[in-house]
Amino acid sequence: MKAAFNSQLLEGQTQTYRLDDITPTVFLLFVQWLYSQEFKIISLGNPGNHWDDAPPAFETQHSEFVQLWILADRFLIPRLQNQVMREIERAFKLQVTTAWIPHAYAGTSPDSPLRYLAVDISLYEISSSWVKKHPEHFPVEILLDLAERVVLSNGSVADTYIHRRKRYDYYVKKDTAGDA
Repeated sequence: MKAAFNSQLLEGQTQTYRLDDITPTVFLLFVQWLYSQEFKIISLGNPGNHWDDAPPAFETQHSEFVQLWILADRFLIPRLQNQVMREIERAFKLQVTTAWIPHAYAGTSPDSPLRYLAVDISLYEISSSWVKKHPEHFPVEILLDLAERVVLSNGSVADTYIHRRKRYDYYVKKDTAGDA
């Protein structure tokens, strides 16, 4: 941020930083977290069948979590990113959704833990019929990541593969000097 405000970029000239890609709800959660190091999540109850299409409220909540994670990434706040990741994991225990995946891919780098989660959800939590039913949820980049994950090493023709990532890979390593 300091570099942006002290440069010839728009932020440096206007001394403002716009968050046009963040919804008011996400900004409210962000400010709430800045003040209290926590945020209040409204329980949406039981959505019904874990494998059915998610009710719109669940898809919205999952997308808001992703936006908050990306905002925390932008401001270099790994503690918030990890807290959001815990909420995402809790939410997925109730209802798996994939509508958030395009947002995750548009707002993150190739080595993002959020992308790792999207790939693992796609590999282990949903069926191929889900992908066919919701092709708009799967940008080309995730399809390439999925292909990379299922290609077997050493030319093996076995019909199984080994999961290469572990749960903690979804979390951001904290830098104590820059952590808010």
